[in-house]
Amino acid sequence: MNREIFLATIEQRLRSPVRLALAGAFVLFAAMPYVLAILFKTAGAGLAPASHGGLLGLVFAAGVLGQEFSSGAPQITFTRPLPRWVWVLSRGAAVAALAAVCSLLPFGAALLAGNAPGEVAIAALDQALAAIGTSAVLVGLSSLVPGLTDLALVAGANIGLQILGVVAQVAQKDTVRQGAQWLKDHAAPWFSPTLEFTALYHGAGFSPHAVLVYASTALFWFVVACAMVNRKELSYATD
Repeated sequence: MNREIFLATIEQRLRSPVRLALAGAFVLFAAMPYVLAILFKTAGAGLAPASHGGLLGLVFAAGVLGQEFSSGAPQITFTRPLPRWVWVLSRGAAVAALAAVCSLLPFGAALLAGNAPGEVAIAALDQALAAIGTSAVLVGLSSLVPGLTDLALVAGANIGLQILGVVAQVAQKDTVRQGAQWLKDHAAPWFSPTLEFTALYHGAGFSPHAVLVYASTALFWFVVACAMVNRKELSYATD
């Protein structure tokens, strides 16, 4: 991984007012139940359901590769002896790290609200992993399309998954319901990879399969990104 590109990518993301505003809104919304618990002195009321990790991944990882190619920046970057896969890894790691760190912020308020540190730590880990997984998906999709079109692909995939969920509930034939549910269950991890350890804190069993699915999904999208970036032809101006 290239440290210079890693830090430059983080700086680039933090200089975007729109991204910062969206990230701040998601963090504030996730922290609000705990802030209210502190204000109204209802400490220890428990952890609220959270999904901000994946949203923060969307905010920071959207267009992480596509916008660069649209702006022509790689033509300058690759004038140096820099392997393209290192560039992909550095930018992907930067947005994933940024999203993961921001996903932890609401849990500071959760601790102040009197929740058990162990439970808070597990919930924070869940959201950090969701942020990293979503970032991996966006890195892969961003290598396929220009600009911020990767967001449209994610939106389309989620709409398709919602349609499958509706079909699985309302279809009259058992085979159709089962087929729709099977397709949804197997397609969802490719677009919203998550690992939920919260259930383990409450005594549920550990699932190595879930870890394998998560890791293989992140690796798959990274390989897709590397393959697509390696295939892109860059034009350089000549005198």
